[in-house]
Amino acid sequence: MSEEAWYLSTAEGTAGPYTALDLHGFVEAGSITPEWFVWREGFGDWVALGESGALAAVTVATAPAK
Repeated sequence: MSEEAWYLSTAEGTAGPYTALDLHGFVEAGSITPEWFVWREGFGDWVALGESGALAAVTVATAPAK
């Protein structure tokens, strides 16, 4: 299965494609916040990154095993 391609809405226009892991890294680095708008295929409109499910998917995938 291939990674979903995510796009960011920036002051300069649209940036991407990025993976969900890329977006998570940008948030961790402080480059973007969960309030930034993102889009991927299948979305009807741009949504806030924090509401998109992208960060949740990465958090679950990278959580340490117990």
